[in-house]
Formats: sequence, structure tokens, C-alpha cells
Amino acid sequence: MSRVRPAILVLASLCAGLWSIALPSAAATIPDELAQWAPWVLKDDKLHQCPRLSHTASEQPEQRRCVWPDELTIEMTQQGARFAQRWTLYGESWIYLPGNNEHWPLQVTVNNAPATVLEHHGRPALFAAPGRYAIEGTLRWLQPPQYLPVAADSALIRLLVDGKQTPVDLDAQGHLWLRDRDTSDATAVQ
Repeated sequence: MSRVRPAILVLASLCAGLWSIALPSAAATIPDELAQWAPWVLKDDKLHQCPRLSHTASEQPEQRRCVWPDELTIEMTQQGARFAQRWTLYGESWIYLPGNNEHWPLQVTVNNAPATVLEHHGRPALFAAPGRYAIEGTLRWLQPPQYLPVAADSALIRLLVDGKQTPVDLDAQGHLWLRDRDTSDATAVQ
């Protein structure tokens, strides 16, 4: 009898796990009578349409992400740089561009149409509705800065200096280092 009880508990646990996988979640199945109210109930939930980062039964709140950047490409010369990056937005959001007040993005286009760059939290940015965007622009300088601020979401960065691919040095503050970090230079982007 003592061996049977643990076996039954293990079998019951497995069945319960399979049962929860097989059944759709309560949030995914709305009765027909209530379906017409779904848009009204979700109207203030700005994250509802955004993909989940994980789906766990833990005590942690559900995490969703509405802004998804593709690779950021920066082609740098001694006089400036060109940048290009695609973004997917699942909700309205700000898209931060490379640069800052000292090195403001110029000739910015969104899906090949001219765009107005705004300042948001002291950074050059675009405000956009849900959708897919191809963003391009330029930066100008007299001398390359020591580092260039980039969107913190940009994990994939391709840096070309005078046409040659260069290793990327990105710190936790979103600074893309263009020169040696140890070099103290008054022209560094602050």
C-alpha cells in the first residue's frame, strides 16, 4: 500500500499538468454573450496586444513587450554616420534614435517618407502607432564622438567604420563606444 500512494500522486500530478495544457485558458475563451464587451473591457489595457515575454504560472506578473527592434546598422566615417533599423510595434510607443542633442539625427525617414524627430526624455525619438517601420537617417560631426547613445532595446548592432566591420562595444547605459573607453576627450558625447 505504501508504494501505491506515491505512484498515484505522481500519476495525478502528470494528469493535472496534461489537463491544464489541453484546456485553453479562461482568458482565451469568451462566451458568445460577452464577446461584444471584449473591446470595451480591454480598451485601457495598452499591453494586451503585445507579445508575452514568458508564460509561467509563477507569482511574477505577466510581462509583455510592445517594441521589437531589428538589427541597428551604423556606417561611420570621420564626418558622420548613416544609420538604419527596422522596428515592429504592437502598441503606440516612442522609438529612440541614435544620437543626442549634440549629435541630432538628420534626414530621418520612416518607410522612405521624411519624418520629424522629436525630443523625448532628452533623446531624439519618433512616436509611432502599431506597425512595422524602416527608419534611416544620418548624423554629422567634425570629429567622431567617443560614444554614441543608442536605444537600450538595440541588442543587435552592426558597426562599420570606413566600410570595415568593427567589433561593437555597447555598455549598460546604451552607449555605443566608437573609440577606446580609456581615451579622455572633450568631444565625447555627454
